[in-house]
Amino acid sequence: MDKLTAMRVFAAVVDEGGFSAAARRLHMSKSAVSTWVRDLEAELGTGLLNRTTRSVTLTEAGRRYKARIDQILADIAEAEAEAGSDTLEPRGVLRVTVGTSFATRALAPLIGPFMARHPKVEVDLNLSDRFVDLVEEGFDLAIRIGYLPDSSLTARKLGETRRVVAAAPSYLERHGRPERPEDLRNHNCLIYSLTNGGGWGFQRDGKAFTVHVTGNLAVNNGEILRQAAIDGLGICLAPTFIIHDCLAQGTLVPLLTEYELPALGIHAVFPSHRHLSAKVRSFIDFVAAELRAIDANCSR
Repeated sequence: MDKLTAMRVFAAVVDEGGFSAAARRLHMSKSAVSTWVRDLEAELGTGLLNRTTRSVTLTEAGRRYKARIDQILADIAEAEAEAGSDTLEPRGVLRVTVGTSFATRALAPLIGPFMARHPKVEVDLNLSDRFVDLVEEGFDLAIRIGYLPDSSLTARKLGETRRVVAAAPSYLERHGRPERPEDLRNHNCLIYSLTNGGGWGFQRDGKAFTVHVTGNLAVNNGEILRQAAIDGLGICLAPTFIIHDCLAQGTLVPLLTEYELPALGIHAVFPSHRHLSAKVRSFIDFVAAELRAIDANCSR
């Protein structure tokens, strides 16, 4: 069977929400569309669609298959366009997953200018603090902060973010100010469970060391951590993009400033086997340039 045509027909059925609409889009008969999908299911040995008289929905296998072939079909479309053009304009749907705090506080102001520069790109931005499987869930790329344990992904560094130990004045009035990192053991520390998990790393005079801290709140979301610190619940260790305005306004006070904290890398990651399309490449280049400009302004 013509697998590429079968993929395109199946994708059209899902995108259009039914066989009749897909047939109109593809200029085929409804029976031909049904035959293509049925033969594809037979070839794969699994059902891709749940069919009723009123609707068509994806099976779990169909959901996974659709996520994979969307990228395949997009790559083919771009390759065909590129073959007939010396300069390929970014276009199509760009699916990006990124952590909630970084998206709302750092990435959000960049989306509008990016789309104005590339009007043929449609951005599908997913905010999630979990590590999303890019291939399984059909994302073009992710922006991740910190360490990258998954070696199956290719990464490009976009920049870095500094981290600050901080607390609200109300907390410090009640519990005192830590003078050394070791003093944190006697304080209520707010734990960001996705990265530091209880160990905060410091450096002084070229020597790195870790202080194990404890507290009554562990959370996997930076916004909740920020608010808990503002409310005086404890001491936080947070990236500057989350709390820089609090530090400027005095609602949070920086602590242990004579000690260095390792910066966290900001990376764009994407599957290593995947062709880096024009829409992905242009987004990565744009975000990297904007983050460099922001960092340069903050350093003045």
